[in-house]
Amino acid sequence: MDSTIASRLVAALKDNDAAVRKNVAWTLGNHKEASAADALSEVLRDPDVSVGATAAWALGNIAKTGTVTRNAGAGLVALLKSSDDTAQRNAAFAVGNMAKAGAVEKDTVEPLIALLRSEDVSVRKNAAWALGMLKNPLAIEALSALLADKDSEVRKNAAWALSWIPPEEE
Repeated sequence: MDSTIASRLVAALKDNDAAVRKNVAWTLGNHKEASAADALSEVLRDPDVSVGATAAWALGNIAKTGTVTRNAGAGLVALLKSSDDTAQRNAAFAVGNMAKAGAVEKDTVEPLIALLRSEDVSVRKNAAWALGMLKNPLAIEALSALLADKDSEVRKNAAWALSWIPPEEE
């Protein structure tokens, strides 16, 4: 993306209209605009949770390119702990892709484990996947319990996640 356009989009993340901020975050993520990662991290705490959720998705998409920001941890934890299913799902997506790119957000492990009990199937699936990407042994017990989940996609993601976590030394 042209740097002038990217700069204008980043500036528009501060627009007064939440719908504009949300669409700008989507555009930056859709184009995987690495130069916007830090600005998107700030938007994670937007007063409108849908804007923060979209910023989380955008950061997760940008992380697929290997670009990560070290400033997203607290904002992602807040979204993981929110009561909004979309925010939780997108934050888990972001954490997983950031971990895959080498940025491990250790403070996200406990909130992700808590999301494994969500009523929302997509939240449980994304949380399981993200825990696999984090490769943290603290998740083994909770993920193994998901092998009995009523949804086969959740069970599949739990089994996959367990394959990536090294067993704890005895």
